Amino acid sequence: MVSLPSRYSSSELIGKGLSGAVYRAYDKQTHRDVAIKVFVKKPEGIVWQYFTNEATTLRKLTEHRRHPHILEYIDSNFQKSPYYLTTAFVDGVGLHEQIGGRPQPAWLVASVVDQVASALDYLHHGHPQMSPIVHRDIKPQNILLDRRYNAVVIDFSIASHEGFGIEDEKNIGTPGYMAPEQYAGAGHEKPASDQFALAIVAIEMLTGKAPLPNHTKTALAKLQQWQETDYAEIKRSLGARLPRATEVLIKALHHDPAQRYPNCELFADELRRALAADGEVVTPPANLPPMKAAPGRTASVERVDLRRPERVVFSLLVVAAIVVLLIGIWIVSSPVTGSAKTTAATTPAQPTLAPSPTSQVPITGGQIAVTPASIPTLAPIATATTVLVSPNTTVIMKQREPLRAGPSTDTKIILWMPQGATAERTGREERTSSGLIWYEVVYQGQIGWCRSIFCQPQ
Repeated sequence: MVSLPSRYSSSELIGKGLSGAVYRAYDKQTHRDVAIKVFVKKPEGIVWQYFTNEATTLRKLTEHRRHPHILEYIDSNFQKSPYYLTTAFVDGVGLHEQIGGRPQPAWLVASVVDQVASALDYLHHGHPQMSPIVHRDIKPQNILLDRRYNAVVIDFSIASHEGFGIEDEKNIGTPGYMAPEQYAGAGHEKPASDQFALAIVAIEMLTGKAPLPNHTKTALAKLQQWQETDYAEIKRSLGARLPRATEVLIKALHHDPAQRYPNCELFADELRRALAADGEVVTPPANLPPMKAAPGRTASVERVDLRRPERVVFSLLVVAAIVVLLIGIWIVSSPVTGSAKTTAATTPAQPTLAPSPTSQVPITGGQIAVTPASIPTLAPIATATTVLVSPNTTVIMKQREPLRAGPSTDTKIILWMPQGATAERTGREERTSSGLIWYEVVYQGQIGWCRSIFCQPQ
């Protein structure tokens, strides 16, 4: 048993791996359950660099803004043993467990893609110092669902950004979810690479099966086949039932990153609209079955089969943690033209996150009260300053851009403004320390905000 700082009590081992272990504990400072990833090997080598990268990335993200769909950082220690990373604790199931080889309903697909896209666009565009951050390993195992079906993105150990780099780092990610450009070697990944992976996740949710094999050589062959046959296999598996959604997914899977959607939220919005046009229900049902705690076992939740009446019990804390621990990080050791040999660097399981004290799920008679998944509105960036400029000037959309309720990618989308559309400025701006400007504008009688990276003052 590792000796943890006195701020933590009632620790419970929930997973072990080659380089560490994960504990569930109670944090007396924040007054909630937390997950503590402890690194037990010498603080050296590539696994240590990934461990510290995850902690540093999560700390800077959480300090800047608590995004509801990104794992929350709480504490870490790199100075002396025990080395650890503490995050909040998610009480729910891994998305891979929820899928369980079965197709998921369209409303859950739309909800998960919406929420993960919000997290990814924040990583790609929202942090004033670190963006663009490319996650590089979006897959069902790295997406958790809490008891209200809200998605949380985890495992930032291999996230790439300007402040992180490993000399001679090989191709990295998980075969089966990696975009074609990632096989060309580390440094070739782009924000659009995460969009590609999210589209793969969406297909897996819709069909119950991963569309690509999880081996480097066969995944590359399948990607080549998709390109040469104009994605005929995807059209056969989904096109008859979901023709419009299939078109959206194929665009997000384009072999050329520049031909994918310009941002993940636009992809998510197009997918939701396409699913609705295909006749699918994209809003959660009023009588949504809840996830409930297994009797006498707070460490387990029941995975709800949202299409069939029977249910299967999964243990998140034991199964999900150990799966992530054992799977680790796939490091693809050869470029496209080289050998297909693959090696794995194993890291401790990604800590999981509990609902914050202000959003605890009420439990009555063992049942969890479920509310439809939603994206909470967050406060504007703390470093932003409001500037008044001359009103009655206009902005033109350089691409399709959402009109938002506030100057943040976490606020509600009021409507979408098409490429080439013009909107009147009210005279208010929000400027962040990174140089990003949010303009308050009026479009079709609606007042909202748009970003300077996508709307050009006239």
